[in-house]
Amino acid sequence: MTRRQLRHNLHQLNDVRGNINPRAAFVHATREHLLSTLSNTGSTPRVRMFSFANMWLLLSIFIPPRTVYAVVRPIVLMGVAFGIATGSWVTGAFASLNSVPGDVWYPVKIGIENTTVAVVGATQGTSAKTQLQAEYATRRLDEAQKVIAEPEKAMEAVQRFKDSMTEVNATLEHLKNSDSVTAVDVAKSMDVHATRYLVQIDQAKVLAEVAGDDSVKDAVIAAEAAVGVTSVKTVEVYVDSLAKGNDAISKDEVRQIVDKKLLEIESKVAGATEDVNGAVKSVQASPLQPSMVAEKSKVIAPAMQVQRKSEEVREVVAKTKVLLEEDNVAAAALQIRVLGPATMEVTAQAKIVQQAAMDVDAAAKLAVPLTPVTTKSIEITPAASTTVSSTIQIPSTTPNVQE
Repeated sequence: MTRRQLRHNLHQLNDVRGNINPRAAFVHATREHLLSTLSNTGSTPRVRMFSFANMWLLLSIFIPPRTVYAVVRPIVLMGVAFGIATGSWVTGAFASLNSVPGDVWYPVKIGIENTTVAVVGATQGTSAKTQLQAEYATRRLDEAQKVIAEPEKAMEAVQRFKDSMTEVNATLEHLKNSDSVTAVDVAKSMDVHATRYLVQIDQAKVLAEVAGDDSVKDAVIAAEAAVGVTSVKTVEVYVDSLAKGNDAISKDEVRQIVDKKLLEIESKVAGATEDVNGAVKSVQASPLQPSMVAEKSKVIAPAMQVQRKSEEVREVVAKTKVLLEEDNVAAAALQIRVLGPATMEVTAQAKIVQQAAMDVDAAAKLAVPLTPVTTKSIEITPAASTTVSSTIQIPSTTPNVQE
């Protein structure tokens, strides 16, 4: 190749390189983009996962491997399992707080309560235990109201409430004979709770009436009777404390308690009287066929019975007030044992009269009245004043307590 040909080839190569090289602007832009990307991209840190295998190997450096795998490893794994189980139990305990009969967590709730009562009884004594039982009994009545439209569930809650009252009554009876000071403390607490129970029971009665299930209504009425038994039991505790002459409760305190109970009794009897009078007037105002006179008698007969029983209660109340005025507080307190059941009977009979009146009214709407039939007008006398007639006799069941 001559020198001339070599020079010609070099010129051609230079022209080709200029044609295939990228433009300077493109190179600059590309370079800036790559540098920016590299500066914004960091390395992702590597996450180290916990591994029991690594932990065993690490412990093997300080502890003989046989000990690690035969002793340490089982203990650690059992601890982890217990922690998981305990966490699940605590979660279930919180989930059970608002449960009602029929819920999955309801047995857990009852189990927790029973365990707590047992622990409190063992560590803090009978008074604290009974106080806790009384609080839990309030829950049962709340639960009954929530499920009142489901008879089986409502009756379960009411039955549990009655069982609680039975346990409380047994506790009061035991303490009365062994530790009257503690018995008085428990009795005072239960008197306070009894007032709350009766309010809840009245609400449950209304709900049960709306639900229209007789079995639930009967169960609620039985719960009210259980509260009445507890109230009578507390009075017995007070009287026993006075008889023993200890300082657990004073005569003035018992007087105030008896006065309060008498007011409650008078209020219940007055309410039952008003309900019965209204039921009788409603039936008497309904013109019925002669064939339905027998239906009216189903109202009149029990109404007369309520009248007689109400008069008896008012007489005993009046006599009890006289005993208080004579400062015979213990004897007056024991009259509550007579008045409690009698008052419950009056209110129960009044409910029967009301239901019978409702049945008559329903039948009257279906019947075509031919001849107005009238019956003897009956009206129960309202509560008498505190003045006692000399003809009133103390019931034979009244204990004669000398102070």
